[in-house]
Amino acid sequence: MPKYGFIGGGRMASAMIGALLSAGQAPGDIAVSDKNTSALEQHAKNGLEVFETNSPVCGAEYIFLAVKPQHLTEVLSEIGGLVAGKTVVSIVAGVKTEKIGAYLRDASCIVRVMPNTPLLVGRGAVAIAFGNASDRVKAEITGLFASRGEVVCVEEELLDAVTALSGSGPAYFYRVAAILAQSAEKLGLDKDTALRLSVATMAGAAEMMKVSGKTPEELIRDVSSPGGTTLAALSAFDGAGLDGALECGVNAAYTRSLELSRGE
Repeated sequence: MPKYGFIGGGRMASAMIGALLSAGQAPGDIAVSDKNTSALEQHAKNGLEVFETNSPVCGAEYIFLAVKPQHLTEVLSEIGGLVAGKTVVSIVAGVKTEKIGAYLRDASCIVRVMPNTPLLVGRGAVAIAFGNASDRVKAEITGLFASRGEVVCVEEELLDAVTALSGSGPAYFYRVAAILAQSAEKLGLDKDTALRLSVATMAGAAEMMKVSGKTPEELIRDVSSPGGTTLAALSAFDGAGLDGALECGVNAAYTRSLELSRGE
């Protein structure tokens, strides 16, 4: 029997499978089910066991739910009697443990994970709500995701806030990168150069925050000279209401996450 079973073989599942393989997990210890035959063909090329139905995957010790939210109820109804004693890990956004547990009553524990898309390139931000998981399960799952990015543990009720920050957050930064590049284009830089500089600046700044040990406020002071260009830009951001706009966006994402959790 495989140790890890993935119901859904899309992008996020592929990222986690990649983490397992890069950590030395044998391909034969991983099984994937999906209705998308092209996705299964790709996983089969990597030596994984693949199935078009979900029941064979449920023989795994760890069962990952990696389907779209609108398909989850159908999946839960199908596998409800097949997960006794198993650890179920859901990466399905907005679906609470209580709902999953109503279908999977015999599961050993249900863990909810909120990853984000940079997990695909090994730079993810991952929040995990472990519930009643054992220390062994916590260590196993934390280790899987830690190989692909930053991992934090939170209570389940905070996952909506996580969704608003890191779950949706990559799009915020893509938007900022695009706006900065477009602004530089208007000043004369060609499109490719402007975007390359924007992306490199954002990536470098993120790395500085990670490794310097300094707060964002301290780093801002480091790059700001009295009467210089940086302070001119920051002052203009203040005048345009940048802080408030970003806060409004995070709050809107949080509100929508709560609505989705309620099935609205």
